[in-house]
Amino acid sequence: MISAIRRTLDIDALRQIFDDLTPADFQHWERVLEQMRLACLNKDLQAIAEMDIAFHHYLLVCAKEPDLLVIWEMLAGRIQSHFLQTQQQCPSVMEIYEEHHALLEAFRTKSLTEAVRLLKKSIH
Repeated sequence: MISAIRRTLDIDALRQIFDDLTPADFQHWERVLEQMRLACLNKDLQAIAEMDIAFHHYLLVCAKEPDLLVIWEMLAGRIQSHFLQTQQQCPSVMEIYEEHHALLEAFRTKSLTEAVRLLKKSIH
């Protein structure tokens, strides 16, 4: 159930902000992704989960929809727990970084259809 709620929140936020993303937004995600990449290289599951949350949380922050953000933040603890469980099943944690990197590239190339497809795929 949590994944379905997250998908709905993230996709709704993405659709609201997609055409208005700024260079500062991309820089923010790039910093998060660099920290995620380092965490993946170190196989630091806790840090990977934190960066995964930070990546998706920023979608909701950008949407500037207090209700969406409140719902997302109420789920944050469960989301982190879920991340830690699913990451242990991932054959290579670097796939988590690569998945988020592909998402950012879809945001950057202004392909909403591809971004939504990847976002749906990334939320397990």
